[in-house]
Amino acid sequence: MKLAHFPQYLKLSVQKCARRSLILPGMRAELKNRDFSIISSNCNGGVLTSDLGVRFNSPTVNLSMSPGDYLKLASNLAFYMNCEMREAPDTGCGCPAGILGDGIRVFFVHYRSFQEAREKWEARKARINYDNLFFMMTDRDGCTDEEVRRFDALPYKNKLIFTSKEYPEFSSAVWCSEFADLPEVPVLTEYRNLWGERLYDRYVDFVQWLNEGMKVREDE
Repeated sequence: MKLAHFPQYLKLSVQKCARRSLILPGMRAELKNRDFSIISSNCNGGVLTSDLGVRFNSPTVNLSMSPGDYLKLASNLAFYMNCEMREAPDTGCGCPAGILGDGIRVFFVHYRSFQEAREKWEARKARINYDNLFFMMTDRDGCTDEEVRRFDALPYKNKLIFTSKEYPEFSSAVWCSEFADLPEVPVLTEYRNLWGERLYDRYVDFVQWLNEGMKVREDE
């Protein structure tokens, strides 16, 4: 490690330690819904699941998709989970990539090889709890107003899309007002402060979201 990087490394270590000791114990203790599947357009779902200390019951971990491809997958989840994940030709993105079904591109941003990524994808998609689904997206990667509308129209009760623009007409839109001067929200899993709060923590009580989502289905 270069000496110039040491202050940032130290800061990150403090933030991780603070989150583990100050924030996560309470979240994990309050979580009642422990068999959920978060279908996420990027790493948000996987980071949240890891923070909560539960098993990855979704293949959308350590990866990203374009808004259009994510919406296509979310609109017909069971169909695409039965499709073969094929290796994509070199995309120039610096990470393994796959093609699902009729052209959904999946970028495995935290995997060393496509083989490793596909093995994880197959194992985790087999665990999906279709009776306990949650959907999470952000307005990153060129997401348009129309794509925000399409996300809100998905036929699922438990869904959130984080946006830098206010959409009062969409119940699933979570306006991150501090980023209103930006074209999209930043990476929301980044730490906000030394005591380990992530950027998205101020906008959603995720434990409440997951617990209440479970209760909705139990009451039906």
